[in-house]
This record gives sequence, C-alpha cells and structure tokens, in this order.
Amino acid sequence: MGSTYVKLGQFIASSPSLFPADYVSAFQGALDAAEPVAWADIESALETAYGGGEGRERGRARLREAFSYVDQTPLASASVAQVHAATLRSSGRDVVIKVLRPGVADALAVDTAAVLFAAKVLEAAQPALSTLSLAAVAADLRESVLAEADFEREARSMAEFRLFLEAEGLESVAAVPFVYGGLSTSTVLVMERFVGGVPLTDEAAVRAACPAGTDPKAVVLAALETWALSVARAPTFHADLHAARRRPLFPSPSLVSASLSRPCSRPHPPLFCARPPPVHPLPPP
Repeated sequence: MGSTYVKLGQFIASSPSLFPADYVSAFQGALDAAEPVAWADIESALETAYGGGEGRERGRARLREAFSYVDQTPLASASVAQVHAATLRSSGRDVVIKVLRPGVADALAVDTAAVLFAAKVLEAAQPALSTLSLAAVAADLRESVLAEADFEREARSMAEFRLFLEAEGLESVAAVPFVYGGLSTSTVLVMERFVGGVPLTDEAAVRAACPAGTDPKAVVLAALETWALSVARAPTFHADLHAARRRPLFPSPSLVSASLSRPCSRPHPPLFCARPPPVHPLPPP
C-alpha cells in the first residue's frame, strides 16, 4: 500500500464523525504503523543525504563521524518516514534519526497530482459538485501531504513552537525535542530522544505511569489546553493530531508529538508535551 493511501487511511481513522465506525476501526493500524524499510535502504538514504554533492562515500564517512551507534531496527515506521535510535559520537547523547522513506516524495507528488486532476475532472463533468469545493480540498490536501516530506520545514515549525512555549510561559507544561540542525537536512531530521511515553488514548497505561499524586485527567487536559492555545497564538498549528502523535512522558507528564504543521493567519504547533518539570533538559545548540 503506497504512502498516499496510508495517509488516506489515517484520515479515515482520525475522522469518526465523517466515516462509519467499522471503517474508523479498520484503519486504526494506519495511524502509527507501516511496513518497515530495510536498513540497507535507510543507510543508503542517510549516506546520500550526508554526502550532498560529494557522493555517498563522503556521506558514509560523515555518518560514522556523527554517530557512534545507530540501531538498525526502527523505533517506528510510518507512511512518510522511519525513525531509528542513535547515539551522538561527540557527546554520547541519545537521539533519534527521522529518515524520509526512499522514493516517497516522488510518489506523494504523483499520487496527489492524480487526486487533484480527478477532482477537477469531476467538477467539470458535474458542475453541481463545485459546491463541495472538491478541487480546492484536493489542492489543500496535496500541499499538506507534500509538506510532510520537507523536514527543513518541520524543523522550522518545531523552533517556532519552542518560541511559543517560551512566550506563553509553558516550558514547565510542554516541551519540544531539540533539533540538531547541523545533522539535519530536507530528508533527515535528528532530534533529542524523549523516552517513557505511553499512548494518550490508553487510559490504563496513563494511569499506571502517573506518579503518585498526579491526576491523569490533568495530564490530558494540559495537553489539550496547550494545543488549543497554540491554535490561537502560535504561527503554525498541528494538523495531524491523532493519538499516535501525542504521548504523555513520565515521571513528568509530558506530551510528545510528531509534526505536521500548517501555517495560519494566527498562531499554531507541531510537536508538544504536557508535564511538570522537564523529562530531561534540552541540549545546548
């Protein structure tokens, strides 16, 4: 199943108000699981990204210089990217490497162009459908999906969200992973690693992970309130807020999310966390 169709499945799974319950249930697996890409292909993508115009050999050397360890088994594999745990050679810090799935950018461009073309044909053939703005919706979908394949944009959104947290005094409530800009490209994103998260939708796991004296409902409310405030006051908003992208971190309740952000005429976010003290401090630039 191609990445575009996985994204469609995610949309159905996240829209119980639009689709029958059986459909929503059937597509839940599309939210946070995809067939993993073989390590050899991920390694090749990393070497290509780090090699730039100097070739894969130089990229292989830079990869070895940057990381003392990279786990070949993915932490997660989704429709657009795959994530691997790693350790920085220079500092020994634990990080995660998010790698764009090979070929996915071209596939998304072709598939979404086909969807947009089909929408325009339908509107032309059936003028009554123009009231549904099918072509406009398809164009917006295309823009959003293609933006997911641009990790430089994602890094900028994360930086904007960090500034939003600082401006609103929410640093003790929410957090965003530090991005290592010198090791990141348009197809590779290297971030500090947050550990200990549990799915926000797993009530039993949240209750079990909460430290004594911490109200699980307060953790969830803090997460939702942070997101709602960001919709009103941050420069971008998180447009793919399904459960797989929000995880409270313990012992400090913290919500971590992967990032799909959309620009807006007013403030919005990408990655976020709800918590008392930070899980661990952000590394220096």
